[in-house]
Amino acid sequence: MSINFFRKYRLLAHIIINLVGILIIDITAGIVYKNINGYAWFSVWESGILRMEQTLSERSYRIKSYRYHHDLAKNVNTKNNAKWGEYIYTVNTNSLGFKDRANRQIPLKSEKKRLIFIGDSVTEGIGLNYEKTFVGLIDDALKKKYSVLNAGVLSYSPIIYWKKVEDLINNTGLEFDELIVYLDISDIQDEASKYVLTRDRLALDDGWITDIMHEKPTLQSELIKENTILLAWLRSLGKREKVPASRRPIFEEKKVYTYKDSIGRHRGSWTFDSNIYKEYGERGLNIGEKHMDKLLQLLTKHKIKMTLAVYPWPDQIYYDTVDSKQVLFWENWTNKNKVRFINHFNDFFLLKDRIGAQRLIEEYYIPGDIHFNEKGNIRVKEYFLDQYPRNNQVQ
Repeated sequence: MSINFFRKYRLLAHIIINLVGILIIDITAGIVYKNINGYAWFSVWESGILRMEQTLSERSYRIKSYRYHHDLAKNVNTKNNAKWGEYIYTVNTNSLGFKDRANRQIPLKSEKKRLIFIGDSVTEGIGLNYEKTFVGLIDDALKKKYSVLNAGVLSYSPIIYWKKVEDLINNTGLEFDELIVYLDISDIQDEASKYVLTRDRLALDDGWITDIMHEKPTLQSELIKENTILLAWLRSLGKREKVPASRRPIFEEKKVYTYKDSIGRHRGSWTFDSNIYKEYGERGLNIGEKHMDKLLQLLTKHKIKMTLAVYPWPDQIYYDTVDSKQVLFWENWTNKNKVRFINHFNDFFLLKDRIGAQRLIEEYYIPGDIHFNEKGNIRVKEYFLDQYPRNNQVQ
């Protein structure tokens, strides 16, 4: 019996040793993956916007970044399974995690002049397939001579533009000739009250504590999810959310949106409402300027050009003037720093003079929303292509 006893425990010891070995390999692989890519193998980013507006499929590829807060996962294809409001669309990302026409490998160096666009959800082109976004349309128009890439992602602002570009240059080793920043109206509130730099990492500054904050005591479940591969996958199997039958859209009655549903947003009112400007507008501009200075210093160091573009929300079309605070502030910044400036306010306000604010909003923006629809993206593309060669002296 003693021999059987020792054999029994020797088998148990082998099992324990093997399990520990698998666990060590799993943890090592998870940590290496996170260090290389800047995000965990299984790391979904959820904001309030995502929880309210988007499908489970869309949330699955919006991931946390440990270097610049959040990003898109690499080599994604949603196959008509992403949703924004009533818009159903496909999202493809390339090997860099950039929205693209297809999954493709992006070389770190291009034989063509390479232009990288960066901005928030408007630049990402939320609600639309890549080829219908203004970046995709510009890409198609310039593809014979230029390599065009889109690094824009929902909820970005200058602090993330700076840190993401820094990561692309220093960690990824991506080479490019020019960065084209599409600065959004909402960037100013984000800079004033949303993001904060903590120990050279980004986190939300509105009470929503994220996993990238070093000060946060990480729960055991988060440690498994963020530092393993096999265990994170096994854990995820039991936590996959299913859409209840009651939430599936079966002949739902659709609301008819008008221009009134696209205006009156607090985040878009700082340019013309003096109280909101005092609340966060002035502070957000000053903070945003500092981060844009950092971004420009980084680009200058690596001999990369910058172009800055601004564009109106429906609120600016309806309540503001062509000489908006957004325009005057950033035009002054570009003049001071010798950065090329593209002002889409000029184009849209000329159009407003012809057809009126109400018709413009209803024809060029997603109904009830602040994002450009297909027609609006075409308009942005056409004005960019008209102004860019002139402002940049492209040969």
